[in-house]
Amino acid sequence: MKTSLLRTGFLPALALVFSAGCETSFEQLSVPRSWVDARNGIHSVEEDGGMGHKAVFRTVVEFPEDYDWHLDSAFGAVDCTIHLYRDSVELLKFPAGKHRHISPEADTHYIWDSHVYTVYSSAGITYVCKDGDLLFSYDSGIESLRGFAPRPEGVYCLSQTADGLIFRRDGRILERRPEAETLSRLGESPDDQFGALYVDRGELCYAYRKQGVFYLSHGDEVSKLDKPDFLDGVKLVRRIGGNMYFLGVKDGLLAITAPDIPLSASHHGSVAASELYLGSCGGMPYFTATYMNGGRETVDFCTPLLRLFRENCRSVFPMGMREEFTCLMLTDEGVRGQTREAGPFSLEGMRLPSVRCCAYADGVLRLALLQEGRGWLWSSDALMTETVVNGYISCLATED
Repeated sequence: MKTSLLRTGFLPALALVFSAGCETSFEQLSVPRSWVDARNGIHSVEEDGGMGHKAVFRTVVEFPEDYDWHLDSAFGAVDCTIHLYRDSVELLKFPAGKHRHISPEADTHYIWDSHVYTVYSSAGITYVCKDGDLLFSYDSGIESLRGFAPRPEGVYCLSQTADGLIFRRDGRILERRPEAETLSRLGESPDDQFGALYVDRGELCYAYRKQGVFYLSHGDEVSKLDKPDFLDGVKLVRRIGGNMYFLGVKDGLLAITAPDIPLSASHHGSVAASELYLGSCGGMPYFTATYMNGGRETVDFCTPLLRLFRENCRSVFPMGMREEFTCLMLTDEGVRGQTREAGPFSLEGMRLPSVRCCAYADGVLRLALLQEGRGWLWSSDALMTETVVNGYISCLATED
């Protein structure tokens, strides 16, 4: 990477993050201290990564020098090279391209346990590779991949079909669930880098709905979930720290159940949200609702500790909530947010190629960004840097 002073060009705009003609409200909520303290122990290694310094991993896609990857006249079929770095040290590289069943697209790249996993689908077949080598393939037809999770015992895939769900390990079908539909998908939030599949208390989990009833698959078991009396209806469910959380509707507002603490969204319009998400950041439950409000795309973000309302925004991603709130906001103008170190920031004209292009560890937020055919790495504690190769960073991850 080479140093650039471009980040200083954004500094005069920082004060505009929460203004610029867009309504934003930020509300700190008051909850019993006992409730917060009780949840300090629910952080697991899978959710929080443990304590101590974390290494930063990144994959870099390198194209031939004479190829304009921004224009992409080959429609993703050009040969390229994928590099994996741990901090500043290159660990490996391998060739990629259509004939190798490896796409250069960022949303097909995953980093787990110091390895690069890729997913590629073509002509009804899905190919899964590790560090450039084919692990397995399977006939996927017109399935939609909703969850992808490498684990020590194998690689799990959860797919949605017109007839229901299919759950696989290493390409072999473990379960078929007719008439079932998953409640999440890939690419919704950085805290769910594997989509509908997630790990809670050491168990691989996913929730689904069948004939109006909600279920949770966890480990080798499936549990039927009854609607809490507190809610008029249920939208989403998730297990966090061994506890079940339900996102639903109560008295015309979105609400999430938590032991002794019901909380609701700050605006009535969010009940008609086109997109809903129920997640966990460092073990703290939260939800986001995206909807149209007076012709403007709007996001409500809510946790037991705070609420955020933001107009002209497509997504709000929390990255840290233990000490001070750290978040990202994706807007039509670029990437915005706030961190403890940098305060509010605005990266105009930038875009995040994938939800796996951001990482938060040791109090530092890092973003892999694109801007008109140029790849950048932004860090809340350093200057913006530009990729030296003809390409971009496709994935970021932190590991102990």
